[in-house]
Amino acid sequence: MSRTSAFAESGFKEVVADVVEEMKALYLADDIPWVVGYSGGKDSTAVLQLVWTAMRGLAPAERRKPVHVISTDTLVENPVVARWVATSLERMAEAAGADALPIEPHRLTPDVANTFWVSLIGRGYPAPRPKFRWCTERLKIKPSNSFIRRVVRENGEAILVLGTRKAESSSRRHRMEQLEGARVRDRLSPNESLPNSLVYSPIEDWTNDDVWLYLMQVPNAWGYDNKDLQALLDWANAIGRPPEDGPLDLDANGHPVFREGPHQGARVADHPLHLAWMDKARVRDAEGWRWRYPESTRRWARRWLEVRAAGRAVQNPKTFHSTDWTLDPCIADPRP
Repeated sequence: MSRTSAFAESGFKEVVADVVEEMKALYLADDIPWVVGYSGGKDSTAVLQLVWTAMRGLAPAERRKPVHVISTDTLVENPVVARWVATSLERMAEAAGADALPIEPHRLTPDVANTFWVSLIGRGYPAPRPKFRWCTERLKIKPSNSFIRRVVRENGEAILVLGTRKAESSSRRHRMEQLEGARVRDRLSPNESLPNSLVYSPIEDWTNDDVWLYLMQVPNAWGYDNKDLQALLDWANAIGRPPEDGPLDLDANGHPVFREGPHQGARVADHPLHLAWMDKARVRDAEGWRWRYPESTRRWARRWLEVRAAGRAVQNPKTFHSTDWTLDPCIADPRP
């Protein structure tokens, strides 16, 4: 899979300007409302910032159709992450009003019948695990799909603006390229699960580094600090599940373990030196030297080693500021 930066040929400023102009053209091309998926992560934040910049670049009379920003709260999110996203939506509403933009944030939640505790205790579902992740469909996908279907019923169609990228995994890249072949309009792919909705992925060719470069160079449009976002994601990824396309997994108790190699089945916490080796390991083939493991795995490994290797990650639910959940002072300098 190519890791070439989307900015390599034309440069950062020109590529970003081209994406913004493309967004303006697509927005003005019809009366179909937009629905932007927002999780609070780097990709959705970057996409929403681009949309915000495009909307600011239009004349007030041209901002004629709504841009819905939807974020699903499963009601069992980590409190720090949930507060980050909820406060972000509030800031968006205030900033959009101040800028006279048609951006409308929505916090979605699952129906009571589909909530986690009703399913787990009331219906007797087993705890979610990698091979039976019933919670994703019930807690995240259904609320989003319900909102999109309502928009389609009211307007006939909807355009979903998502932060999906080909560099996320080889399977994601393959699926996105398949859908490209079925496009009926330039840059708009069909949505297999939701009729009368199209998918626009403006950063589909960006790498992870491209996304972070953009977020560090361009100020957040609704008043958040993207450096705090980076710190939050470092913390969240280090305590979250490993990437599914790599050699790591979670055991029955939720602990990261090795899927393969000399420590297969053993906990990552028992062999941090092997995890550090995985970040640096290379192999040589006919095309030359390449990384042994995917970038997603190596990034997770680096974050885990930085935040969790000493077992002292701060997890203070009092606020969502970075100083409450970044590295412990015993192993790193705290953020000011």
